[in-house]
Amino acid sequence: MPRVFSSRQVGKLVGADPSSVNRWIDSGKLRAYRTPGGHRRVLYDDLVEFLEQCGMPLPDELMPDRKSLLLVDDDALYLRSLRRSLTRADRSLQVEACSSGVEALILIGARKPDVVVLDVFMPGVDGVEVCEKIKSNPETQNTMVIAVTGRPSTGIEKKVTKAGASAFLAKPFKAAQLLELFQEPARRPR
Repeated sequence: MPRVFSSRQVGKLVGADPSSVNRWIDSGKLRAYRTPGGHRRVLYDDLVEFLEQCGMPLPDELMPDRKSLLLVDDDALYLRSLRRSLTRADRSLQVEACSSGVEALILIGARKPDVVVLDVFMPGVDGVEVCEKIKSNPETQNTMVIAVTGRPSTGIEKKVTKAGASAFLAKPFKAAQLLELFQEPARRPR
């Protein structure tokens, strides 16, 4: 059964007055239907689509089972592209990005993401060293690490696997390939 919200519930979620929500509905900006009693009801998918179109953040209450993902790569253009692809492919993901191993270690310690997608070759602290530090810390040792590189080889794959990476992908790859690696079995396509 789809999740359904009243105007009052939508208003509470997004920090708006219910009368504003009713105006959004009546003007056709927010899709909704009316009950036999005349009450407006908004389906979950319609609310999420509306918030995205308006550039409004999704409230945490709409995504209680969100997986957090940290993308680490020194190529800023690649990071933006991958982040955009992932959030379009799976709205339940909370995606952050950073461009260095040091920054990654700070964010991982502070935020404890569920998954880290880590470029192997980065200047300074490389992906292998970051992976080793993640796996040696009791607070982050259960974090899933997916190593990625544009220069794949059997030797590199063995090195990151030994460091604790759960998976290894060669660039370029599709967002769907990455998502499949860490989706729960029940959510994986058959």
